[in-house]
Amino acid sequence: MDISRFAGRDGRQLAYRDTGSGRPLILMHGFLGTGSHWLERGPAAALGEHGFRLVLPDLRGHGESTRSHDPQLYPPDVLADDGLALIDHLGLGPGEYDLGGYSLGARIVVRMLARGAEPGRAVVAGQGLAKVSGPQGGGVTERALTALVDGTALDPGSPDAKLAHWVGQLGADPRALLLLLGSLVPTPAGALRRIATPTLVVIGDQDERSDADELAALLPAGRYARVPGGHGDAFAAPEFGAAITAFLAGLASFRRDGIARTRARGDTESMDRSASLTPRQRIAAECASRGGGAVIAGCVALLSGRADEVDDGLITVLGGEAARHVLDGGEGGRSGHWPRIWAARGLLHAWDDRVVEADATADTVTAALIGAMGDHAWRVREMAAKVVARHRVGGALDAAAALRDDPTARVRAAAARAVVVLTAAQA
Repeated sequence: MDISRFAGRDGRQLAYRDTGSGRPLILMHGFLGTGSHWLERGPAAALGEHGFRLVLPDLRGHGESTRSHDPQLYPPDVLADDGLALIDHLGLGPGEYDLGGYSLGARIVVRMLARGAEPGRAVVAGQGLAKVSGPQGGGVTERALTALVDGTALDPGSPDAKLAHWVGQLGADPRALLLLLGSLVPTPAGALRRIATPTLVVIGDQDERSDADELAALLPAGRYARVPGGHGDAFAAPEFGAAITAFLAGLASFRRDGIARTRARGDTESMDRSASLTPRQRIAAECASRGGGAVIAGCVALLSGRADEVDDGLITVLGGEAARHVLDGGEGGRSGHWPRIWAARGLLHAWDDRVVEADATADTVTAALIGAMGDHAWRVREMAAKVVARHRVGGALDAAAALRDDPTARVRAAAARAVVVLTAAQA
């Protein structure tokens, strides 16, 4: 892919890649990465297929951008300066683009927002509150880079030595990167509370940055989502791409009024595009769009026979393509067994221990699952037992044990698995 150039605010030449057509989406990479990593390892290709023009800069000190060793070229907040200069270079006005970043790139997105960038939406991925608002230097990264610059030996096998080896393997410039680290600026809580842009904070469920939800809570229009993986591999998870796609493109933003307008004009394109995702991807995306707690509450309402409390949009996400027929009255309609099956599957994928264990939510979810294991539809019973097993819902042990005598073999198998798992968990 051809590399284009733009001038930073200090006149230094910086590189970026520009591909696709449609709404501009500027994506900032992480430390030691390049803009092309969004295409090679991340979700950029899928985003391009959904109608985005991708703008992928190489941050200062990285890739094809300047790697100067002059300390004066790394003033405080220089990466945010560069990002704002790129927006100016592209001629993009307020609301005419979206903005996202992963890890270090996410910090830069926050800095740009705090300094007045006005994208339509923003994505802050792989980052938490402490890294954004606290001290920006120190730690393994600074020690490893300092040792490389000074020629100091590191203990073999230590985290510092492993990172130093990785820097060498990538052909990165440790002196330029060390200077760059010194330019990073924290964004205090007060500044975060003034960021009005709708922002998705998305993190891997194994990422050590466990305070990403606190970052989202400080943002007035913040949304929070967790996807499978740690800091290094969540970037490549299909659920990560699905969550971002849904948030930016609105694929899972099916509210009651949105569905009504779609049907009235006979335009089902967005529903078709959502249906192309797997159930797990759709549900992860909807958790990012409306919040995991809202998705879990909707699933519980469906399982508990309160289908009228659930909007068509959530049923569409849970059921995919088949939901159209059900919402039009087929197979018993909203009160039939299919929405309850989809709701149980929704709990399988939307489950978040921190949400479920909050207040009285755990008792409500457990009661719904126990009720579902007594449902007249065997598929509902089977799926409820699977949820109980996967998420170790101890309060449902007796109900699961009773299902071991169910007339349907698949239900008996799911129940037996649940009993084994729950019994082992209580041992």
